[in-house]
Amino acid sequence: MAYDGTDVLLVAASALGFLAGAFIHGSADQLMRRYVPYTFAQEDTLRWSAHEFAFEKNVPLHIQKRYVAAGLLCGLASLGATTVAFRAGNLMGMVLFSLASCAIIHSYIRDVLAYRRNRESH
Repeated sequence: MAYDGTDVLLVAASALGFLAGAFIHGSADQLMRRYVPYTFAQEDTLRWSAHEFAFEKNVPLHIQKRYVAAGLLCGLASLGATTVAFRAGNLMGMVLFSLASCAIIHSYIRDVLAYRRNRESH
């Protein structure tokens, strides 16, 4: 199958979206270190649970907004990768990227709802 400029553009946009989303998520994790208990902040598990901690506890909205933005960018990147897999006809890519897209979009929607709920309560 011949690839055209659209595929190259999709791959480049997906890669850029993923890198930007990962950077924003990492910067939000670093900001979270001030708002978590000291013993918790020193553990390696912080990177796995800081995201959930941000929406459950009294954390400033600008940090929560970063997690929402990171989820949006990573979701768009995953949808772009899914589109490329479908256009290429790669069955394994179609299944894996579709499942990843569903998981990321589910997490993004959950974050948006939690952010809206927290914004209204502030």
